[in-house]
Amino acid sequence: MAKLVGEVNNDSFLSKSQNIVKGQIGEFETGKLLCKYLPEDCYVIAHPTIGKYDPDFIIYSPKWGFRIIEVKNWSIDPIKNIHNDGSMEWKNNEITNPLYQVKLHYQELIELIQSNYPSLINTSFGYLVVHYGFSRHEVLRKSSGSESLSEQFWKHHLFSDQLNESLEHSLQKAFKSKRGFGLSQRKAEIEKFINRITNNKLYSMNMKNEKTVDIGLHKEEYNPRIENFRFISRFIGILIILLLGAWIISVTLTNIGANSEEYHYANTSNNPLIVIEGKVSGFNYNKKNGNKYITLLIDENNNVTEEYLMIPKSTKVPYINVGQKYSFTAYFLGAVDSFIVTSVSHLTE
Repeated sequence: MAKLVGEVNNDSFLSKSQNIVKGQIGEFETGKLLCKYLPEDCYVIAHPTIGKYDPDFIIYSPKWGFRIIEVKNWSIDPIKNIHNDGSMEWKNNEITNPLYQVKLHYQELIELIQSNYPSLINTSFGYLVVHYGFSRHEVLRKSSGSESLSEQFWKHHLFSDQLNESLEHSLQKAFKSKRGFGLSQRKAEIEKFINRITNNKLYSMNMKNEKTVDIGLHKEEYNPRIENFRFISRFIGILIILLLGAWIISVTLTNIGANSEEYHYANTSNNPLIVIEGKVSGFNYNKKNGNKYITLLIDENNNVTEEYLMIPKSTKVPYINVGQKYSFTAYFLGAVDSFIVTSVSHLTE
């Protein structure tokens, strides 16, 4: 049985609206099933704090890394159609896409780890949506007669009849970026990370009596001298990183200005500045840092792939409309499986 840490809100249901209660029940039951079917070296982290968008669960395994899970407990009846991109069309003509929501969680997790726990970045990251309210069979019946759901769709979606012994296999294959390095030797760093995203509320739920029990991850005793030393060390470390980062940015911008018109696919081996074209399927603006996040669908010979792009605050771009095609000049950042955009141009249909 996996360790459940953080908080699952299974109390005070009577004071909540019916929809909120139903959503919390779905999360609580999904958490119990995750703990039941995942091995004991896994952590099931409930409602972690990773940024503006807090997911329902983060799963960590020393064998296959991190997976973010968003749980929905919707009924299948009001849904008119289910599309390949994860969007769901309702009978009142509204469209929702929980897959886009979990992608925002994924991006924030990557940024948090890269900025604060770089030793943990060399592992596999992924995400999926769990629909606790209906089964895979019901989805197949609902989507029959329309577009066929692709392997990518099933890779990032799970349904009530799949929350069983096959859970670990389903989570393992739901990766977006994969580098194949396990983190079994990073236990201390993992525990620090879990401490942070759970606000030190490291407790496991006993699934038989629904009480909380300590799982053995304890905060260190407070020592003023040690804390002062840590503060000074972190300050010096951050200062060195900032100075090094400023120098790297300065050199990079100089190179871009001198050679920006010469880069294309042909010489990406020397400099990872490339041009990618596709249809924008998702857009998010982060008010905290001013960055913009793009989900881009790229159609190459009827093979549709999905990429993630970040537009830094300093990059001036035209107004971007979801559903329209654009050309992006960007650096590929392999560590986070994403692109950093330097310029954007609109493509006419």
